[in-house]
Amino acid sequence: MVNLTIEQDGDFKNAVYMLQPDDRIDNLTLGMLVNNNIKGTAPVSPVRIRNDRYFQYEITEKVTMREYLGEAVRRDKLLQIFLQIAETLLEAEEYMIKPTSFLLDEQNIYVDENTGAAALICIPLLSVVNDGNMCGFFKKVLFSCRFDLEEDSNYVGRLITVLNPETYSLSDFIEELQNMQGKSNEEMNGSETVSFRISEEKRGLQGPGSSGPASEPNKSVESEMESEPEHIPFLIRSKTSQKIRITKDEFLIGSEQESVDCWIDDNQTISRKHARIVRHEQEYFVVDNDSRNHTYLNGVLVESGEEHYVPHGAMLRFADEDFEFKMHE
Repeated sequence: MVNLTIEQDGDFKNAVYMLQPDDRIDNLTLGMLVNNNIKGTAPVSPVRIRNDRYFQYEITEKVTMREYLGEAVRRDKLLQIFLQIAETLLEAEEYMIKPTSFLLDEQNIYVDENTGAAALICIPLLSVVNDGNMCGFFKKVLFSCRFDLEEDSNYVGRLITVLNPETYSLSDFIEELQNMQGKSNEEMNGSETVSFRISEEKRGLQGPGSSGPASEPNKSVESEMESEPEHIPFLIRSKTSQKIRITKDEFLIGSEQESVDCWIDDNQTISRKHARIVRHEQEYFVVDNDSRNHTYLNGVLVESGEEHYVPHGAMLRFADEDFEFKMHE
């Protein structure tokens, strides 16, 4: 579990994550956060004092999401916060930042009390910060809320219907939230029928269609997916357009023919065992093997011996040679 400490420095308030000895920084994600103003993310500053390293996030004039929603949660506030969180996670993917890098809980998402603007904390580590269950996070918030009794709460049941783990997608959820914000309660009551109640969902923690005949259509989809051939990732060498398939869990690149899986024989700047690409389940990482002319991931220097996550479409540079990494065609 990731723990933040809150520090007050005069008029400024910061959330601080102290790096642990076994933490490994995701330099690509850190570079994206520092060099880009990604809407919905809290500004981060990497700091080092003596042997202590930490990430510092400015949260001045912000309160936690739990505090912002209050004791009696109102429809407009909840829809606004959910929409901002979903849009931030989706936009972050455009910067090759994984959703699993964000702190997703009500105590570590911060909101400006005056504007209602949310700020998510992204911890740039190679390990995951959350379990990746976005659908479960939104449901957990709903189940922990006490809703304003003066409002019709039919919209809550509609949200739970949308948050069915078998059909959920982030983009569809965003579209649904936008539609809900554009409708009055009367319109929603006239056009929507909620087929189950929160209490039923709490008991089973499953969406509609999770058991019985309603779930049968998904079996054929799963069978089709299982029958599809496994995609083999590959590199495209920019200089020659050569396609190099990555067929091992540890794929070595270099100029020593007898020892490597990808032999580069026409470039003297490449070290004998320059770098390797490592597979962990369905994710790939690049490791520089203390090469003399270094390895770069999307223009960022890769520290020797450290694993750096390589997303689909990333550019790798070994010395002065450029390669594009592809998970599929």
